Amino acid sequence: MSDNDFDDADYDEYESSSDIEYNQDTPQDPVISEEEENNSEKENLPQTRRISPVWKYFNDKTSQYPGRPVCCKCQKVFGKDTGISTLKRHLSSAHKIMIENVKSTLTNQSVLNFKRVDPWPKKEKSERDNAVVEWIIGDAQPFRSVENLYFRQMINTFDSRYQVPDKNGIKNLAMDYFEAKRDNIQYDLNNIPGKISLTADIWTSTFNNDAYLGLTIHFIDNDWNLRNFLLDLMSFTTRHTGTNIADAIISILRKFHILEKTLALTTDNESAMIVCGRTIAAELADELNNQSFRHYRCSAHILNLAAQQGIKIIDNEIVKIREIMKKIKNSPQKCNRLRELCSIENLQYYKPQLDVETRWNSTYYMIIKFQKILRPIEMLVATDQSIGNLMPDAEGWTKIKVS
Repeated sequence: MSDNDFDDADYDEYESSSDIEYNQDTPQDPVISEEEENNSEKENLPQTRRISPVWKYFNDKTSQYPGRPVCCKCQKVFGKDTGISTLKRHLSSAHKIMIENVKSTLTNQSVLNFKRVDPWPKKEKSERDNAVVEWIIGDAQPFRSVENLYFRQMINTFDSRYQVPDKNGIKNLAMDYFEAKRDNIQYDLNNIPGKISLTADIWTSTFNNDAYLGLTIHFIDNDWNLRNFLLDLMSFTTRHTGTNIADAIISILRKFHILEKTLALTTDNESAMIVCGRTIAAELADELNNQSFRHYRCSAHILNLAAQQGIKIIDNEIVKIREIMKKIKNSPQKCNRLRELCSIENLQYYKPQLDVETRWNSTYYMIIKFQKILRPIEMLVATDQSIGNLMPDAEGWTKIKVS
């Protein structure tokens, strides 16, 4: 039997038939080593023999050598107690046939299906705590989110060994995380090769009416790339005077040890910010003899002020468009009707948008969006008395387009 003929044979018959007469060409006096004869490895259990692919290449039911494995390729005879590993080594060395290990699924051990609930060691728990903290910070979630019953059930489903901290624990972890990041920021700031510039602004939260001062840093790194990031965001509880703003900014610069690197500050044109710039310039000149510091007024803010003045020329028309958009936006019925009319006209529906005085270009975008769905709006106005008298006339549209 050639090797190719052997590869195409059905070897299952070696395992299932007990009446097989083996090949008559089998040598009468096979050589059996003493080591193989005495091999008593435990892998020769009947269960293992039934599932191991090795038995496609050996026959232990020959009439001449019953119970002893005989290689079907070279007719080498092995001892009755020869283990599977020995047979595998023979196939590998003599015939270059590699047999992968097969894990038996036949076991007498019981499988216990329950989750481990013992807490994670300190290192593993810290990794999971940091993941929760990063989610809290990145998604701007309140600390009390971790005490939500369904959140805890979800985490327990994913990892029954992780014990979620309470809101106070998460707050402390978030503060530690912040301090670690602050240390990283300080390291980066210490390695800035040249000067830095700053932009600052104050705004009031519409949620709780709290005021905040934001300070952003801009610099050139060692690879000549322009870099910027939020340096600090602090609650501003004092009066919004120029002196108080300047004191707060100088305090931040001292805290990060970059006061002597400060080259410029850019703000809006608010009078308090003008005073702030002068105060910082005087402080740097007196303390560090820094005569090069400059305060700049934001050019975009200046352009917006100019644009707002120009809009007053067509203010009546802008007011009408703003009022129409406001009434549609605040009415689900009008929004749905406008969406239907856009569909009838085969036009894309745009959600009504209002402009904001301090948001640059917002008035322009409001008018552009209005014009894109002008025909459906005209159809809506024609059937709705509450906005029927707000559409600009032909002269008004001429002013808008010219402006």
